[in-house]
Amino acid sequence: MVSKEDLKMGYKDDVYEHPPAITDAPAAERHTLSTEEFDESPVIPKQKSSVPFKDAILMAAQFNGDPTAPITPCSPSDCNNKGVCLGTKNSFVCACQLGYTGSHCEHTPFTLCDPRDCGSNGLCLGTKDKFTCACHLGYSGERCETISGTMCESSDCNSAGLCIGTKSKFSCVCNLGYTGDRCETRVGLLPGFEGAICETKDCSGNGICLGSKLAPMCLCAPGFLGIRCELEPLCNSLLHCTGNGICLGTIKSFTCLCNLGWTGVTCAQSTLIG
Repeated sequence: MVSKEDLKMGYKDDVYEHPPAITDAPAAERHTLSTEEFDESPVIPKQKSSVPFKDAILMAAQFNGDPTAPITPCSPSDCNNKGVCLGTKNSFVCACQLGYTGSHCEHTPFTLCDPRDCGSNGLCLGTKDKFTCACHLGYSGERCETISGTMCESSDCNSAGLCIGTKSKFSCVCNLGYTGDRCETRVGLLPGFEGAICETKDCSGNGICLGSKLAPMCLCAPGFLGIRCELEPLCNSLLHCTGNGICLGTIKSFTCLCNLGWTGVTCAQSTLIG
C-alpha cells in the first residue's frame, strides 16, 4: 500500500513513482520515458514520472527484417517468361505476359500453337490441342498443305482490271470504263455510247475524263475551267497586284495597271516620297 505520506504533493521537486506492479512486463531491455510539467503555477507542482516500455516488440510488429537494411528493387529475373517485376527483393509482384500465370509467371494455362503447325503457308490461331490455320492466298487444307492452283493475272481480266484468286477461281475488279465478270464490256458515264474510252489528254491534261472519245466529260482540276479544262481562271487584283492596281489576264499570264502612287510588275513599289 502507498501511504498518504508517500503521495504528498505541493512541494517543488517531489517525485511520484508508479506502483511496482506496472513494471511486470516480459523480460527485455527496459527503456524510460520521462516527462516534466511546468512549475510556474503554484497549484500544479513540478513532477516527474518514469514509465517502462518495450520498444523491441513494437519494432518487430512494424518491420520484417533489419529496418536499417537498404531497400533493393526487384529485377526482371525475379519473374519468368518476360514478366514485369513490381516491388522490392523482399516483397514483389509479377505482372505476367499474356498466356502465363503464377507468382513468378512460371505456369502456362495452355500452350499456344506454333507457326510451324501450319507450315510456311498459313497463320496458326489457337492452342497446341486446338488450332485453326488461316491459309495464305493460293493454299488450302487443314494445315495449308495443298496448293490451290496458279495465281491469276491481269490478262485473265482482259488487262482491264485487277485479278484476285487463282487460275481456276478468281474475280475481277474492273478499271473505270469497264464492267463484266472479266471486265470485257466497255461502259461510260452516258449509256449507249460507242468508241474508245477517253483519256486525261482529252481534258487538256488538266482534268479527269469520263466517257468515250466521241463524248468525253471532263472533271477539271482546281484552277481550270472550260468543257475540256482548257481555260485558266482570271487573275485577282488583290492577290496578283498587291491590291494597288487592276489585274488583267489569267493566273499564268497577267498584267497590272497600277494605281496613282504605285509602280512595278505587281504594283508593290510606292512612288511617293517621304
